[in-house]
Amino acid sequence: MRCFIPKILARVLSLSIVVAGLANANAEPPSEYRQTAKTERDRPAEFGWHFAGIGAVESAKNAPTWQDVWRLPESRRLGRLLTERLARTPDRQMFVRQAVANAERARTAQSLAKLLLTFESFGEVNLEDGRPHLLLAAKLAPQKAAEWEQHLRHYFASLDWRELAGSADENLLWTATKGDSTACLAKAGEWLLFGAGSGDFSRLAKWKAAIAGGALPSSLAAGDLLMLRGQVKRLAKWLAGVSLPSFSDFEIRFQPEENGVRTTATIRLGESIEFPLPDWDVPAKFIHDPIVSFSGARGLRAVIAQLPAAKTLAERGIPEQFFSWSRRFAPSSKGMPVYPFPAYLAWPIPLEEVSVERLNQHLSSVVGPDVLARGLVRLVSLPKLNKTMLQLRAPLVEPFIRGFTNHTHGVRIAGLFPLINQPRPVPDALLAQLDSAENLIYYHWEITQNRIEFFKNLFQLLAFLADQPQMKADGAGLRWLDAVAPKMGNAVTIVTAPAPQTLELVRKSHFGLTGLELAALVRWLESESCPWINAEFFSAWKTKPAVNPPNSPAADAQTGR
Repeated sequence: MRCFIPKILARVLSLSIVVAGLANANAEPPSEYRQTAKTERDRPAEFGWHFAGIGAVESAKNAPTWQDVWRLPESRRLGRLLTERLARTPDRQMFVRQAVANAERARTAQSLAKLLLTFESFGEVNLEDGRPHLLLAAKLAPQKAAEWEQHLRHYFASLDWRELAGSADENLLWTATKGDSTACLAKAGEWLLFGAGSGDFSRLAKWKAAIAGGALPSSLAAGDLLMLRGQVKRLAKWLAGVSLPSFSDFEIRFQPEENGVRTTATIRLGESIEFPLPDWDVPAKFIHDPIVSFSGARGLRAVIAQLPAAKTLAERGIPEQFFSWSRRFAPSSKGMPVYPFPAYLAWPIPLEEVSVERLNQHLSSVVGPDVLARGLVRLVSLPKLNKTMLQLRAPLVEPFIRGFTNHTHGVRIAGLFPLINQPRPVPDALLAQLDSAENLIYYHWEITQNRIEFFKNLFQLLAFLADQPQMKADGAGLRWLDAVAPKMGNAVTIVTAPAPQTLELVRKSHFGLTGLELAALVRWLESESCPWINAEFFSAWKTKPAVNPPNSPAADAQTGR
């Protein structure tokens, strides 16, 4: 579990210690809690959290999988990778991207991170004039509180911050300034309160008053180990300016339950769900067992249409419903080919649009940027099969899109390898889950162990195609995925819409995350941008001019493809 929780909180910690390099050198000392220049805003924080602490995770009696993962040596190695990332990040943010972190500050940052993650904490982060502004509270034993205070003093002193002497409040332990930025540490009972940035710290005073009155300003529900909340539109500036107008705010909670994890979330939308919801139209005759995942979604057309690149990907508009499924990795046997990525996406279409011929020109633009020009792939049209496919120079996958007739209408199916036709239909009981609630928006079932294998390999392939660094085979990330995968079983996610602009998610799983999320977490942790998210690719997506795909008579003859 240490490998999941620290990712969120560690980023918060790193923001608190980079503010030092974002200020000028000369400024008048601010008053206590800096209530002079700016007034506290009542709006919610851009990002906030409340974490019960690693100690609570270790002692949770009904979360054996979390504890098994925590004990793995691969988890400790991944944790060390995280602290290394943290140690170098402040210097790179303040100076240059390639800067080597000062050894003393690196050690201090690692110590601060370990203390913060071990004990209960809550806090919030905002951007003030493009600079991070952090407020946090940590519940520390007296000895650890003194250790944290000392680490902070050393850290800011190494950056030539000016420490202020004395305070009218005996609980205000320490204050330092540089330019128009301030860092301060206060005490309220067992809690240490810390603030850093150029904004307003009056909220710390309110936190002190609340704690003194016996009520925390942030609280976990009974049994929760972690709560995250955020304002999506305001968080866009943390994501290279990627705009997500369809989403307003979210709150996510993780709670151990019945030898697994119960994940719940409330997501408020900027766009309304389309009611009445369409009846499910599953292309069941194309889904053959054994499968390791199945998903269905409906009513999200207006929401998806606002996402980056949605219009580029969906020339004819967003489907009103779609389905996806994947099969277990199939090694070669009895002359059969190897299909390492048997995953598929399908959606209903009007019967008159079954032909893929008109899609060829559009798909060539979607493939970019630069992929076609670099010669890594080419588009191949197979008219006899009503199919268009991407042919890679290295035959790792065979992405395709086909049109079929499904009863009285059409269905479009896309995949990374040819459809595998076997006589075993998907179980009716699985498809029946789509009718479990009238307001069901999204249903997903998976065997997480198999999905981890799928996505860790897919991410490596995408990195190759995008000319990006791949994760190292002997690196902490891939080894951790290999170690935790056997501990993962079934995961079920259900999303309903109790109101047109509200989504409610409930997930039951072994670890709280799906295979996609676990693989993405590791990919992020090993990336050069960690602990920030480099969204430049998405915000600056450029496509190549359309290139008509060549016909391939030889390929047309492959009637089994």
